[in-house]
Amino acid sequence: MSDIEILLQVDAGNVPAGVSAIFLDEEDNVGRWMSFACAVAAVAGAIVCVLLKLNPAAPTLLVLTAGLLGINVFPTLRAPENAVIKREVAVMTGESILVRDAHGLRQWRIEELSNVVAQVYNRQALLMLIDRRGNEHALRPLHCRRGEQLRALIAQRLRANTRTL
Repeated sequence: MSDIEILLQVDAGNVPAGVSAIFLDEEDNVGRWMSFACAVAAVAGAIVCVLLKLNPAAPTLLVLTAGLLGINVFPTLRAPENAVIKREVAVMTGESILVRDAHGLRQWRIEELSNVVAQVYNRQALLMLIDRRGNEHALRPLHCRRGEQLRALIAQRLRANTRTL
């Protein structure tokens, strides 16, 4: 079975035996809950400022801050009902890694890779696949709940591949 056929099966919800699939767009909503908590705290601070009869600028700024944080709590754009949404996914077979993300569909053969490294670049957690020529290929899966598990799976496959060489 080809890698594309495996990807189509994963899209349909069937993960074949010996294949690992990690959806990279899983959202744990921590950021939204933090925005909600900060918005509530800002409103509480504004109420305290009004009750203590402090400078009117303080509660005004706190209410504006709460409003801005409240915007982050709710998604602003919704996909149309008839839109086909291709989820970001990393599929690992015994011989290759297939990734569909914002950069399109990318594929690497296990024997072409030498290392996998977790890095932080520009305040974003990345997974760097390093091929045998030293080229780095960035993935951004560490924002999903199973991102660290993906790094461990790739490292395990790379170690198994170097033992067979």
